[in-house]
Amino acid sequence: VDALIRENAPNVPIPNWKKLNIDGLKYNNFKHRKMALIRFDLISALPPGAVVTSAKLQLYRINGTNITTPRKIGVYKINTDVDIDIATWSSFKKSMYNSTPLDVKQVKYTAAKKPYQWDVTLNVKAILSGASNNYGWLIKDTKKTGQWGYNHVFASANHPKSDYNPVLIIKYTLPAELGITSSSNEICTGETSKLTASGGSN
Repeated sequence: VDALIRENAPNVPIPNWKKLNIDGLKYNNFKHRKMALIRFDLISALPPGAVVTSAKLQLYRINGTNITTPRKIGVYKINTDVDIDIATWSSFKKSMYNSTPLDVKQVKYTAAKKPYQWDVTLNVKAILSGASNNYGWLIKDTKKTGQWGYNHVFASANHPKSDYNPVLIIKYTLPAELGITSSSNEICTGETSKLTASGGSN
């Protein structure tokens, strides 16, 4: 699930828009900042016993203004239970997310559509271990800007081309099965047999 929140539409939820605009513009009376909220169902996505080795949030930049200066776009952990479907700029407060981003990527204009990935491994591991709640992530420009033209547009989950939809790329391992082998085909009372345990994990 994902949604766009806009400073110039402070009380309007935008959960079904096909684009996630990220913009840091705030200059005098021009309030054009835009941010995105996103959450994935992690528990059902992985098989039992899976051990996560890496997790990356991938967003496809599909449009935006033609700028030569890259912007730093960060992914931040949301620390409060938020209903993303009805969240608005006014309802989503600064206290609801961690001020330090999980990861930051420099995003710049390219004529071609391009995927960007943010490392969220530590947070995903914490969620799966129960050490952290899964309230989702905020995506925003790390700094305000007083200049026009720093708008980056990423595809949302509602974009009609599924190849551009946000994805969480998780790499994981599974514990090896514990196998028992015997030196004889049958074990009878009073007999001895050598049992060998193999596989498994600590």
